[in-house]
Amino acid sequence: MDGKGTLYFFTGLSGAGKTTIGGEFYRRLKARNNAAVLLDGDQTRPVYNEDSSYSAEDRLRGALRTFRVCKMLTDQGIDVVCCSISMFDEARRWNRENIENYREIYVRASMETLFRRDQKGIYSRNDANVMGVNLDFEEPKSPDIVIDNDGAQTPSEIVTNLERQLFPRPQPEGGTRYAIVTGSTKGIGRAIGEALLKRGCRVGFNYAADGQSAEVLSAHLDGAGFGGRYKIVRADLSRYEGIEALLSGLGPEFQALDYLVLNAGTTARGSLETLAPDAWERVLRTNLTVPLFLAQSCAARMRPGGCILFTGSALGKYPHALSIPYSVTKAGVHHLTRCLVKEFEPKRVRVNCVVPGFVETPWQKDKPAEIRASIERKIALHRFAKPEEVARIACDTLENSYMNGALVPVDGGYCYQ
Repeated sequence: MDGKGTLYFFTGLSGAGKTTIGGEFYRRLKARNNAAVLLDGDQTRPVYNEDSSYSAEDRLRGALRTFRVCKMLTDQGIDVVCCSISMFDEARRWNRENIENYREIYVRASMETLFRRDQKGIYSRNDANVMGVNLDFEEPKSPDIVIDNDGAQTPSEIVTNLERQLFPRPQPEGGTRYAIVTGSTKGIGRAIGEALLKRGCRVGFNYAADGQSAEVLSAHLDGAGFGGRYKIVRADLSRYEGIEALLSGLGPEFQALDYLVLNAGTTARGSLETLAPDAWERVLRTNLTVPLFLAQSCAARMRPGGCILFTGSALGKYPHALSIPYSVTKAGVHHLTRCLVKEFEPKRVRVNCVVPGFVETPWQKDKPAEIRASIERKIALHRFAKPEEVARIACDTLENSYMNGALVPVDGGYCYQ
C-alpha cells in the first residue's frame, strides 16, 4: 500500500467472539506476513493500563492509549490485529483520522447469545460497569465489515469469509470490476451492493421511486469511505423504458460489466378471486420480463468471466396461494436462469440465481405477528434471514468461476418437514 502496516480492529461486546475470531485471523495473517502482532485488550490492560478502573472514562482513556500504540506500530510497517471492546465514537474517529490503513470489523451477537455464552461470568454476576448491561455503549456507525456471530458459522468459516472480503482475488484485466445491482437502495439489493463495494467493485445502485432511501444510502456510503466508487440511478424497472433510463444514467463508466445482479422485484398479494389483469402484468413485467430484456441489453457489456445473477425466491418452488403472481414469476426466473446459460456460454459469462426464503427486509416489517410465527415454524432455523447473509452467498456465487446454471437456496431449511 504505502509501506505502512494496517490496523485490523476487531470490536464487539464481551462474549461476542472478537478475540476468538481476531486470534484466528491473526494466525492466518502471520502466515502471510511475519511483520504482524496481536494486541488483545485483556492482555494489554495490565501492561500499561493497570491504574485504571472499568468506568466508561477509564475505558476510553485506555482505548486511546492502545490505539496510539497501534499507530506507532503501523507507521513502522507492522500489521496489527487489535481485539478490544472500545465502543467509543471518539476512539474510532481517532483511528480513522490518524491511522492511514485502518479496517474496522464489528463482531456482533445478540444479548441472548452473550448471556448464554458468558465465558467470563460477567453477565451472570451482574457486575457493575459491564458494557451492554449497565454501561451504555456507542455501537459502530460505519464499520468496514460486520460479522454476526450467533453460532451459525464456526470461527474458521467466519475468518475464511473475512479473508475473501479483506483480500479479494485479483481483479480482471482492464482494472476494477464493475457491477450493476437493480432494486438496491433497500433490503437484499442494498446488502449485495454494499458487499460488492467492500470487495473492491464499483457499483451502480438503482431505485424506482423511493428517493429518501437513495439519500440515506448515499449518505451512508459516503460516510463509510465509498464516495466516488458508486452511482445511484432512478429508473422504474417495472417498465421497459426503465432499461434505457438505468443504462444511460450510469453512463460510460459502466460500459463494461463484470456482474449484473437482477434483484428488482414486486408482488401483488390476494386471492385468485381478487387478482386483476393489470396487477398480474405488472408483477410479470417487473420480476421476469424486464429483467430478461435488461440482461439482453447488457449482453454486449459483459466481460468474459463475468456473471449474471438473478434473485429468485423459495416461493418459486413452494406454491403460495396469496401471492400467485409472485410465485409464478419467481418460478419463471429459476427456469430462465438455466435457459440463459446456453445463450451466454459463447461469451464465457455465467448465469446463476440465488434463491432466498423469508428475509428481514422492509417487505416483512408489517407482517402480522401470528403469520410471522407461522412462517418461522416452517423454517428449520426458526428465523428470517438477514440481508447480509443472502448478500454473502450472492457475492460468493458471483465470484465462483465454476458456478454456472445454479439455483442457490438461502432459506434456512424452509418447509423442512
